[in-house]
Amino acid sequence: MKRHPIICGITTLTLLSLTCYECKHEEKSIDPPQIETTLRMPQDQQKIDLHTVTDLEFSWNVRAATEGSSARYKLLIIKADGNFNTPLFEIASRNGGLGTSISLSAQQLDEIALQAGAQAPASQAQIKWSVSLTTGGKETLAGNSHTLTLTRLNTYVNPVYTPDFPDPTAIRANDGYIYAYSTQSRRNGKVQYVPIIRSKDLVTWEEVGGALQKLPDWKTTPGGGVWAPNINLINGKYYLFYSFAALEDTNEGCGLAISDTPGGPFTDCGKLFDVSEIGVENCIDPFYIYDEGKHYLFFGSHQGIYGVEMDAAFFANHAGLTQKEITGSILKETLFQVVPNGIEASYIYKKNGYYYLFGSNGKTLSSVPEEITYKITVARSTHIKGPYVTKDGKDWSSGLFVAVRDAQPLFVGNEVLRGPGHNGEILTDANGDQWIIYHAVLATEPSKNPDGTGGVWRRLCIDKITWTDDGWCQIGNGTPAITLQPAPVWR
Repeated sequence: MKRHPIICGITTLTLLSLTCYECKHEEKSIDPPQIETTLRMPQDQQKIDLHTVTDLEFSWNVRAATEGSSARYKLLIIKADGNFNTPLFEIASRNGGLGTSISLSAQQLDEIALQAGAQAPASQAQIKWSVSLTTGGKETLAGNSHTLTLTRLNTYVNPVYTPDFPDPTAIRANDGYIYAYSTQSRRNGKVQYVPIIRSKDLVTWEEVGGALQKLPDWKTTPGGGVWAPNINLINGKYYLFYSFAALEDTNEGCGLAISDTPGGPFTDCGKLFDVSEIGVENCIDPFYIYDEGKHYLFFGSHQGIYGVEMDAAFFANHAGLTQKEITGSILKETLFQVVPNGIEASYIYKKNGYYYLFGSNGKTLSSVPEEITYKITVARSTHIKGPYVTKDGKDWSSGLFVAVRDAQPLFVGNEVLRGPGHNGEILTDANGDQWIIYHAVLATEPSKNPDGTGGVWRRLCIDKITWTDDGWCQIGNGTPAITLQPAPVWR
């Protein structure tokens, strides 16, 4: 992020009559120190949005009128209507107080704005700043100050959306909103087939509706549902790949719905393939990626993650698709295996010549929170088809279940949120920071939901993802954020 642009507004304070800054807080007239202090920046009446700064430098000029004069300085910050005798914040300048500038981080200033009365994220507070100086054994306060208006950082704490929202996927649309989609869930007593919500900041969400108006009819398995969607913008249309399955189903399949807009309505185009047609168990959790001129669809679960190419010509024809054309879009002869077993919810992110394969594994539900071990793990490869190897050297293509099960986890649960996993997309905000979405279960509700109408609620969460010098990633502190954190910045 760039430093906040500062326009130098200079107020000269020749300290001839000063306010005493001793514990009695009385005003005294003393012999003036032969030092002239000039507040430089930030200037008086400046407005500063903390989203636009990494840190902010407070500086002042010093000129000694007589040789040998010197002072030690402190930066003081108060509420706009406060008193410098009782500052919100004070800190000595550099070099033990001899320096003439102090830098405060955006996070420090955000905390100051909170103390100054700006309780809500992104709200504003007015503060004043000045300096005190100690010379000749006495601390005195400059008789002038600069007033600033601070816009607080937006913040978040997980979960960011409290209704049930399993297996999330998200996309930022041209209308400025981020749209998110999930496995089917109940809303107001009715099932929504792929709920859609939207947000402008990944933190505050509003409901849009269901992507599909009814359960797809290309499968009749009792108890079947629409699971784990994946949203993409392809040639100006929104493609929603989805799973159609049931818990005891042995012939799961993947389908496709298309819409002109991210909020729908989506037209269900029908089945792409099922287990019987493609010969792979657990045909769920589809994930689409376009790479080097080819369209790939990845899918599968604990019985293996597979990929298959899709016909490029299929994506040029959006209207009046027949079931034969839809099924024919899958080039079955290109089928390949990526991981033999051990993970589900595959998601691939390409960065700096590597393909990073994210997957989830572990126990998803239990009446004992500590037994929920679902987590996110990652491996990488220089080729989209693998082999994918973890940071601790485990080759996921080896066929050894332990290579996946025992791999160093990327992201695990904590005392508040258990089972973080089934992550969706990595999204980049206006500051270049990256964020990953996923679901997690409240530790207080490990095996039930609040309204008693179905399974456990898996709630939408976000956290920042960063990249280390050795080319690997980390998500937050390795566990869901459960205290206030700076939120994404969108413009």
